[in-house]
Amino acid sequence: MRRAATLGAFTAGGAGALVVGSAACSLVWGFHPLSGPSDAAPGMDAAEEGSDDAGDDGADAGPCVAVAAGPVPEAGGAACPNDAQPCSPQDVRGFAPHWQPPEGPGLGVCTTAQLEEVYDLCIAPSGTMAGCASWISASQANRACDVCAFTPVGGPQYGAMIFGQNLYALNVAGCLALVEPCNAPCATAINAQVQCAIAACDATCTTQTSTQCAASALGCSACSGFSAAAEACTQTLYAHKADHPAVATCGIGSNDQRAAFISIGSRICGP
Repeated sequence: MRRAATLGAFTAGGAGALVVGSAACSLVWGFHPLSGPSDAAPGMDAAEEGSDDAGDDGADAGPCVAVAAGPVPEAGGAACPNDAQPCSPQDVRGFAPHWQPPEGPGLGVCTTAQLEEVYDLCIAPSGTMAGCASWISASQANRACDVCAFTPVGGPQYGAMIFGQNLYALNVAGCLALVEPCNAPCATAINAQVQCAIAACDATCTTQTSTQCAASALGCSACSGFSAAAEACTQTLYAHKADHPAVATCGIGSNDQRAAFISIGSRICGP
């Protein structure tokens, strides 16, 4: 069973720093054992900051408090060679992020129990490939939930998790766009950050080395520009979480992978 790792996008002590288990803006990286290759490379169109498609409905009640997001670069950066790592971030200067709107909200294809089961069987360290495959094939309802829970990075819309060939990440961006539509620019920045890390590491690394490469990519020339843009808003969201329901709903700042997956999955794929 391939393992997931939690990567925080910043620390309070320095912009661009990447740590494991950060107190804010946590992203979950790892591998869904039955995902297979993505349908296409991450979008090669120009970045669409604050797309009108971001969070058209499904917002939580109450006024939405907008926060400032940093400028999203139009393209990625140069490779980050590192002899100490078995796989280093590749040159992504030909990569450009593209906003992929979330599915949902509330597609009604996953119950809370299903999300708990698919996490435990397909993502958690205790899961197995056989157990995951058996759960998915057990019923049409489980298959429908799996399709929403795991979506390819090249797909037109993202579900609860985004996967490539060797990496997956929680769809924090899509959840934020649904819960707080006024913060679509911040969602766009987080979305770009995830796409860049997948572009820099996914195709050239093995399953075992891809998570370490993604951590490096977000802190080096390959993707640091996208990380800085995301940090500008996620730090503010977390610092004023009483005003931002997305912090709790979307797992921003949480080191509990399971709870974040279930919460995001419920928002996008649930009733």
